[in-house]
Amino acid sequence: HGYITHSEVLKWYQKSSLLLLFTFNSEIGKGNIPGKLFEYLAMYKPIIAFGQEDGDVAEILGELKSGKCYDYSTEKVDEITNEILHQFLNKGSTDKNHSVERYNRENLTKSLVNLLDKLAI
Repeated sequence: HGYITHSEVLKWYQKSSLLLLFTFNSEIGKGNIPGKLFEYLAMYKPIIAFGQEDGDVAEILGELKSGKCYDYSTEKVDEITNEILHQFLNKGSTDKNHSVERYNRENLTKSLVNLLDKLAI
């Protein structure tokens, strides 16, 4: 496809049944939350992520029931395949979980401002 603008990418996300996210496969990856996760959450599509199963991405996906994070081992290929098939058969829809709004840019910025205000006191 060559270069795709960000607005075009968002249209592709919207057409998708399932979104795939790869995170760092390291201890540092536990606390790394890629910006792409927030874009994916805003699409209200199921997400399958690969990374640390006890990391922040896995925690957010679990909290919002928006997807699942798997480690990079091949031991769970059957489980992952079944999850992908399940999402496909369910047309890749998730509930419009309003707690996702907690993670939008505006609300994250407000949280950061509140935290900085507390530090300034």
